[in-house]
Amino acid sequence: MKTSVDKILQAAGYSNLRNKTRWILIAVCGVSLIAMIICSWVDIAPFLWQETIGKANKAHIVDIAPDGSGGRYNPPRYHLVMSYSYQIGPKIYVAEDYLGYEDKLIAESSAKAYLDAKPLTIYYDPNNPSNSTLEHYRQPFLLIAILFLFLICMAWFCKAWRAR
Repeated sequence: MKTSVDKILQAAGYSNLRNKTRWILIAVCGVSLIAMIICSWVDIAPFLWQETIGKANKAHIVDIAPDGSGGRYNPPRYHLVMSYSYQIGPKIYVAEDYLGYEDKLIAESSAKAYLDAKPLTIYYDPNNPSNSTLEHYRQPFLLIAILFLFLICMAWFCKAWRAR
């Protein structure tokens, strides 16, 4: 049974437009799903880093806005520069990590905590052990946006499928 929309589309020469729309929706959903999987892998990759034990060598605090301006976008004002060493296999690596803080007292207490930490946990990339950090973060914003697009496309597809 043809609806009035189908009759109008057929009169305009687009008799198969609804089927094309369904396939376009399926393609968009598929691309969104693939993008979501790729973004998940990129987002999770730092969590595939391995942990090792290291030693804090030295720490110093840098005031990156000594005039009190805080920068254009108000980034953290104080950077704690941590120097540390760790061993992977026979090789010993020495690295630095920069940690941002708004308050100098908190930066100083963090420096003391890192220097006193026995053992100091280091996260490193097993594919490139010279790439390391003391802390690693996850920001899933892109993944959430693609998931939202996928869900919208699936809802639209389900609605179009039922109207068939």
